[in-house]
Amino acid sequence: MKNALFLVDAGSRVGLGHISRCIMLAKMLKTLKVEPYFLVKKNVEIIKMLNELGFGFFVLPRKDRTKIATIFHIHKKTKFACLIVDVRENLNESFIKKIKQISKVVIIGNSTNPNNFTSDLVIWPEIKEQYPSDMILSKPRNLLVGNNYVLLGNVISSKKIRRESNRILVSMGGTDKRHLLEKIIRSFKIHKHNFHVDIVITKFYKNTKKIIELVKNDNRFTVIQNQNNLIPLMQRAKLGIFTFGVTAYESFYCGLVSMTISHSKENDRAAKKM
Repeated sequence: MKNALFLVDAGSRVGLGHISRCIMLAKMLKTLKVEPYFLVKKNVEIIKMLNELGFGFFVLPRKDRTKIATIFHIHKKTKFACLIVDVRENLNESFIKKIKQISKVVIIGNSTNPNNFTSDLVIWPEIKEQYPSDMILSKPRNLLVGNNYVLLGNVISSKKIRRESNRILVSMGGTDKRHLLEKIIRSFKIHKHNFHVDIVITKFYKNTKKIIELVKNDNRFTVIQNQNNLIPLMQRAKLGIFTFGVTAYESFYCGLVSMTISHSKENDRAAKKM
């Protein structure tokens, strides 16, 4: 069996988008008899999640200068054939070239850092219009770009969709570091309209008790915790309110009319293009 190593960002600062995408890809690799391992920064919740999913993992040292040495050490133990990188930081050319001495390198993400093309394969998921047209037109041999490469969390159900006219689905992602969920709920609560809001909260959300207390005794709200598959909820809802990311793409493929909140300039550009 061949092995692969994921170098991936996750946590309260960067959210869960990177690792969620890599976990989906890791599950696919397992079906192809490729054993995936993860290299992540120390985070109790992320490590717990990887343990629960049964993935092998390594913890990245805090000192960035030891990253190369750590990867080489992992290669001695696992003999991984490919390093799959999904991080926010821009990689330098020297780093990529050193890793290529021992394995293939694949970089996933919407960074247009030209150094990335030193790798064996670059994947720009999401719609190609958000990326520099000159780079796409030059057609680098090692570039895959476009919405064909968006990793959706779940296969869209073929069952008939039955939308409820007053049902709204709200999800602010894995961490909601700007506390948008609380603001949205408070804005709904001041109205007397007939609506029902399904509020999705992940296990990484820090203010769950506060949200539950906020909607207590108001049966127009339902708090749904640790829901891995949003597709059935999307198929019931008439409107979705999400932060931009994989969830926005899932709602798009479900045909759910959605309001998308951008929580970074990068996401704002991508959302507007979408």
